[in-house]
Amino acid sequence: MARPHTLSYRAAKFISRNRVGVAAAAIVFLSLCVGITVAIWQAHRAEQQRVLAEKRFADVRQLANNVVFKYHDAIADLPGSTAAREMLVGDALRYLDRLAQETSGDVDLQKELALAYLKMGDVQGKMYAANVGDTEGALASYQKSIALFESVVESKPADLEAKDNPSCQLLNESLINLIGE
Repeated sequence: MARPHTLSYRAAKFISRNRVGVAAAAIVFLSLCVGITVAIWQAHRAEQQRVLAEKRFADVRQLANNVVFKYHDAIADLPGSTAAREMLVGDALRYLDRLAQETSGDVDLQKELALAYLKMGDVQGKMYAANVGDTEGALASYQKSIALFESVVESKPADLEAKDNPSCQLLNESLINLIGE
């Protein structure tokens, strides 16, 4: 009666009567705050690492595309380059096969892989062009390319770009040339 029952007065009385419970609740509250802060910080770091990994993966894809398309074409007509081209094909096919196992859901990557397998098929055994003479390997690469193109068309049936892709026409021509051999 000597003093009004304000919120601070009632809180002070409650704390003085329940010191252990209030201390335990404060410790739990602080632990939750620290835990949430650490989780948010870890999520931020994980996002930074994911972005960095995607950048590195894009760099590796660009390097592989350069090796498969640009550098091979530069050495294709050099005399005595068949052994180097065979090593290039072997390394590129191992890389493409590993990458192809991880393409589920990534349509752009499937398109790139299909084009790369198409190019590898041409390098392995395209008629009337510089090749390494591996027609069986070329046929296998063309089949992988077809399977990837079909997967792209199945995943996006409305995507006419996948169906009318000039690369699909090149693939058909390459297969006709190879089978006609």
